[in-house]
Amino acid sequence: MFKTISAIILGTVMFASGAWAVPTQVFTTAYNMNNGNSGSFNYWDDSYDGTGVKTADGASLTGGTGDLTDGYIETQAWNLVEGPSGPNGPYVGWSAQPNILFHFAQVEDFTTVRFHMDHRTFGDVAAPSSITINGVNKAVPQPPTFTTFSYDYDRTWLAPTNTLSVQMFDGQGPWIFVSEVEFFAERTDPVPLPAGVVLLGSALAGMAAFRRFGRRG
Repeated sequence: MFKTISAIILGTVMFASGAWAVPTQVFTTAYNMNNGNSGSFNYWDDSYDGTGVKTADGASLTGGTGDLTDGYIETQAWNLVEGPSGPNGPYVGWSAQPNILFHFAQVEDFTTVRFHMDHRTFGDVAAPSSITINGVNKAVPQPPTFTTFSYDYDRTWLAPTNTLSVQMFDGQGPWIFVSEVEFFAERTDPVPLPAGVVLLGSALAGMAAFRRFGRRG
């Protein structure tokens, strides 16, 4: 009987201590790109902390992070937050099709890349028509006008990698405004043991010790 219970508990512990692939937000260590451009205001990546002139249109920025991954998602129109706040607005805006190379500390099995953007159709600011990641292009469904929105590029054709090369293509207007890019990947996490299983395991260990002690006595 004792052996039967032990086998059941052991099986439960082994099952419970397994691992599951869990979607987890991951963070870029750096991204390289050409800086944003100027129009009525300056739509630069002002908080960029890498190499390059962050106050110059189209300047090459390398080895750092900035507005695109600072954790802030803008929900207001570009002209409301870029104009009054001058060059320190939350969006990065390009009048040319942007290319961005994101770097990560390790190879990740990406599930989703989420882009937070503005789509106003005035001031020629609009959602991109499509986005290419690591050579695979996907159309971006056009949102209702006069709105901020997010677009999820899923992993259908993404192999595990530690770099993501992103290109955005013009939609209804030549300007593309992005406030944030988020990344999600599957990581294998251990499943914690239920408290009841831990207690039962401890009890069995005590019973086994008692039985051994009884035999020696």
